[in-house]
Amino acid sequence: MEQLFLFETDKETNKEQWKVFFDGSCTPNPGTMGIGIYIESNDGKNKYEISKVIGQGTSNISEYTAVVTALKEIKKRNLKNVQILGDSTNAVRAIQGLQKSKIHPNLVSLVKEGMKIVEELKSNNIKFTWIPREQNEIADSLSTKR
Repeated sequence: MEQLFLFETDKETNKEQWKVFFDGSCTPNPGTMGIGIYIESNDGKNKYEISKVIGQGTSNISEYTAVVTALKEIKKRNLKNVQILGDSTNAVRAIQGLQKSKIHPNLVSLVKEGMKIVEELKSNNIKFTWIPREQNEIADSLSTKR
């Protein structure tokens, strides 16, 4: 697993920790886009699912929309100690300002919005982690519900 944005885990104070999985889909590409977000506390007691059809576009737009939506949910729920997991390296890197290649014009506003939320969440102790597609099955399934 590639760690993209690190944070210190506060195990001594038993702060609740969260995992937030995101994924976007598009069938065909371009075509109908969907996003899936799966949020779970590390103790498994709290779970939230989001599944939305978001219109017509491309797989990249759906992935970037999914990570921005995940960030909005973290902010809305004021979650702390959050690991954000997704199988889109480009989306994860771009939202952190780490994307070295030029970002497509259709994605610039999503990237700016995501970066702004990441900045606002700095005190919430978040990190981004890329995971292989097979470890993102729940969010993937949520993103493909039609």
